[in-house]
Amino acid sequence: MTTIIFPENTENSKFSTMNLFGCPLLTSLQNIELIQLTADFVARANQLNIDFKFGYNLFIPRLMDIRDNGLSQEMVDLNIDNIYQNRTKWTGPTKRLFIEGDNAVPSGTYQPPSGFVEGSEDGNPISAKEQAYVLEKNYGFIIKTN
Repeated sequence: MTTIIFPENTENSKFSTMNLFGCPLLTSLQNIELIQLTADFVARANQLNIDFKFGYNLFIPRLMDIRDNGLSQEMVDLNIDNIYQNRTKWTGPTKRLFIEGDNAVPSGTYQPPSGFVEGSEDGNPISAKEQAYVLEKNYGFIIKTN
């Protein structure tokens, strides 16, 4: 098991892009919520069954590629929920989440939640797939899941 530990001082944790690709022993990213990153974040083909904390502080990458990490359904749902809860932090036309591969399927059915009105009302999503629906239809995200 391998852990990457990011500095606790956010001034020392500014990145334009981050690529953690194909590290089969990588299992943990300590202090990930403290990094400042608004471009591309790629953490593919590792063993990171974790909460990536997207949307915390200034961790708002335009590309979030976390395919093939063996994420459980709980972690897939939590990562989608983090983005949903912080959805207004993402600006600009490019907002992509790739969470497929050997990760679990998010919970629920891909459908508009109760009270949803495209372009004006997010409604009340009760599952990760309903949150993904809102993110795509009302916030311009591109989300690829299993």
